[in-house]
Amino acid sequence: MMLVSYGTMTKWIFHLGLLAALLTAANAQVDVPTANYDINRTNANLNEGILNIINVNANQFGKLYAFPVDGQVYAQPLYLHAFNIPGKGTLNVLYVVTMHNSVYAFDADASGGTAPLWHVNLGAPVNPLTIVDSAGGAYSDIQHEIGILSTPVIDRSGNTIYLVSEILQSGTMAFYLHALDLTTGTFSVAMTGLDTSAEQAVGAAIGQYFAQNNTKYALGAVAFTANPAYSPASGAPVVLTWTTQNATSAIITGTGAPGSVPVNGTATVNPTTNSDYTLTAYGPNGPVSSVIHVFVR
Repeated sequence: MMLVSYGTMTKWIFHLGLLAALLTAANAQVDVPTANYDINRTNANLNEGILNIINVNANQFGKLYAFPVDGQVYAQPLYLHAFNIPGKGTLNVLYVVTMHNSVYAFDADASGGTAPLWHVNLGAPVNPLTIVDSAGGAYSDIQHEIGILSTPVIDRSGNTIYLVSEILQSGTMAFYLHALDLTTGTFSVAMTGLDTSAEQAVGAAIGQYFAQNNTKYALGAVAFTANPAYSPASGAPVVLTWTTQNATSAIITGTGAPGSVPVNGTATVNPTTNSDYTLTAYGPNGPVSSVIHVFVR
């Protein structure tokens, strides 16, 4: 898939480039839920079974159609295959965000000019001319407007797309973390952090949101310690202390470990040799582990 955008302040077009002759083939269908295909940022589709260096050429590969959107597209479009949209059926869906703070969901197999499955706007974008750079001059890296700049993240199983928008709020740039329903674009939650640093604002918003919502991203072993961890006598007591975040159960494994334990607590072990202890916290979306090492003299 290729994307090109061009236009004026009020109308932008993005193009889809695909291998037209093989558009209906399904064996290479994979989701693209985040930037660069996956969390490892590989930019690789290892399941590709259609495109190759022979058939991707000027005669077979090129523009199929174009959709209008309301602003520049800086973020990578994301894609879900065979995704059920209530009332519309099972579709291949393309998600596009713009610098005008808009989010679009398109039927990826529809013809050009087809209306989006849904479209939402998350507020007026920031005029970059109002921003002063570190040297005291006018900001010029981005022209026209600044809205949704970074690529969203899709949680297919959770039916949610997460993204960050920027607006001007009471004269201050505000960065909002939004969680939108993948099928309708309706709000799940919007968190805000007011700061001139996008990274700090987004980090604060994500931390606040995930601390308040029991999601797979919030699950984790927050702390796991041993006292003493270094040079206890052989067989001497060592106190393990742990806390977890949004876990429903936990176990500790290792020499003389207690096994199943409360999600927060302490336990005493008596290792006679150097030992590793592993705390594994379980939640709705899988386990997270933390390991500590006890060195016996």
